[in-house]
Amino acid sequence: MLKSFLLILFIFIGFANLSNAETLYIFGGAGFSQYEINEKDKTEINSRLTSLGFGSAETTTDAENLSYKFGAGIKIPLLFSIEGSYENLGSIDFKSTTTSPSETISAKAQIRGISVDLLKNVGPLAVSAGVMSLSDNIEISTSKGNIDLPIDKIVLPKLGAKFRLKNYRIEYTRVFITPSSHLNSIIISYVLDIF
Repeated sequence: MLKSFLLILFIFIGFANLSNAETLYIFGGAGFSQYEINEKDKTEINSRLTSLGFGSAETTTDAENLSYKFGAGIKIPLLFSIEGSYENLGSIDFKSTTTSPSETISAKAQIRGISVDLLKNVGPLAVSAGVMSLSDNIEISTSKGNIDLPIDKIVLPKLGAKFRLKNYRIEYTRVFITPSSHLNSIIISYVLDIF
């Protein structure tokens, strides 16, 4: 156990960025997102609608896939970086058709907001973990009342991997919208080192 700990410690120290050069940077980029909405979440929306008094409900989803982000980061010792950014990862359109009474209800969930990430850099590669806070209130309005969509409004966890080549970076991120649904995003960014 002690040997493993010492080995990990020496690897971190060996790859540590001991200079203070190029510690602050800004970035921005665009890409696309792919949404994977689980049937469990659609069923939950349907059951919420029937609990309002509708006879039945059927929900479908569609997505706008254009994504973009911009922000700033700072490199810290042991090859870690902390980034803060504004991200717009597209939107999900929910369309529900109900019976008794018959209604067609739609809602748009914008997946955009402030994001904070911790990155572990190893050469041109980095892995990241972070959270994203949504800026929109997400609910469906009906003639019988309103229901919230099963999307956490406060914090969405996310994981990612990044590859940097000179001033360009390709980012893959998975954002967990609900415990059973997520989105995958690929963004190509330009990174400008300030100092």
